[in-house]
Amino acid sequence: STLLLFLAQYLIFLSPCFIFCAWITSRKHTSLTPWIGFFLTIFFTALFGFIGAHVYSHARPFIVTGIPPLFPHAADNGFPSDHTLLTAAIAAGLWKISKPLSVAAWAVALLVGIARVLAGVHWPIDIAGSIVFALLAGWISIITAPFWKKAFAFVLNPPIRFPA
Repeated sequence: STLLLFLAQYLIFLSPCFIFCAWITSRKHTSLTPWIGFFLTIFFTALFGFIGAHVYSHARPFIVTGIPPLFPHAADNGFPSDHTLLTAAIAAGLWKISKPLSVAAWAVALLVGIARVLAGVHWPIDIAGSIVFALLAGWISIITAPFWKKAFAFVLNPPIRFPA
């Protein structure tokens, strides 16, 4: 169906809008720690996804079942779902910046994941793996963001000021 096709392939493009909305609404805040946590979440989620894809590999559903997918797709490793990985990473990263935007982003991530399973390009384990990686990355980022802020304080607030 057209709706399923849209959800599976194009809903992912809504996720950057959540980042933009968070940036606009959080500009009044002075702390960079939540944003450091956001970027760490994206980094760690991508790292976990990369490692996960090399540790666990299996054929996509349309290869195993012979049922053609809703749209053409490469017959490569389906774990983890890159679409769900990205949308879940954004959702997890936004948690400390804006909980309402994070919840909305999580809804998008779940819709994308479910749609990709229904479209026949992923197994549920691919979606679950993506969500677990994003949650784990978000948790690590929340815990370590203050450390990274201190570690890179010289970049954020250099001790030497140059005359204007």
